[in-house]
Amino acid sequence: VVDSSSFDAAALGSDELCEPGVSSPGDPRRSHVLARPELGAFSLALTEAEFTDMCTLFLADYLEQLEGVVQKPVPAYGWQPGDGWAYRRHAYRAMAQIAARERGLAVALEAYEYVYDLEPEHSRSTCIPRNPPITEAAKIALMALASRDA
Repeated sequence: VVDSSSFDAAALGSDELCEPGVSSPGDPRRSHVLARPELGAFSLALTEAEFTDMCTLFLADYLEQLEGVVQKPVPAYGWQPGDGWAYRRHAYRAMAQIAARERGLAVALEAYEYVYDLEPEHSRSTCIPRNPPITEAAKIALMALASRDA
C-alpha cells in the first residue's frame, strides 16, 4: 500500500535515498507518506506512533527475508544473486535507528547490524533506492505521475 520512496524519504529525512541519514520526530515528511502509484499515490496521514510502528514492521519484515533474497536472482526485479543487499539499505538503517531511539528497541539496530555484517565487502557501496515496477498497472501509474510532474 505504501510507496517506498516517500516512506524512505520520511525515514531518512531527505529525498536523497542513496545517502545515509535519519529523520527526527516532528519532521513533516513523517505525517504524510504516499500510497503506491498504481493505487493513486494519495497521501496517507500518519501519527508519529504509526510511522514508528511502520518503520519497525518494515525493517523486521525485510531483515527476515534478506538472507533468502540475496541467495538467488529475483527475475521480477531484474536482480542477480546478492543485489538484495543494496535495496533501500540506507532507509532500513534509518528505520532501525528510529525504532531504537523512539521505541527503545535497541534490538532493531542490533538486528540490522548483525544481518548487514553478513554482506560481502564488494557490495557494501551499492544502492538500489527503489525496485522497478513489476506490473503493467504500476508502469502506467509511474508514467502518469512522471508526465504530471514534467
